[in-house]
Amino acid sequence: LMLTPDRCLIFPSVEFVRNVINKQGRKSTLPVVLDCTYIYGADFTAAKVVSMLISDFEARNQKLYFYNLQRRVAQVFEGLNKGLIVIYDAEHLEMELSGKESETRK
Repeated sequence: LMLTPDRCLIFPSVEFVRNVINKQGRKSTLPVVLDCTYIYGADFTAAKVVSMLISDFEARNQKLYFYNLQRRVAQVFEGLNKGLIVIYDAEHLEMELSGKESETRK
């Protein structure tokens, strides 16, 4: 399942985005990929909400991938989010989704 937010993640919109992602994620056990191509900014509140979102997915044992996250936005998120999985190329994403990348890390 791939979701594509279309703007920056800042207070107050980030909580709405979290709710939409969780709602879609709960419909399946499949991994969720957030295509972050259009996310050009984020604030500290967004980083905290992303941390909660990651925890939501971890509680369901469901993978959440951040695809194409701009490096400056990733830096905002990485400080609070140890479970953040950022992927920058389609081949690596395909390997993760197929389970091949996870197998090579064992």
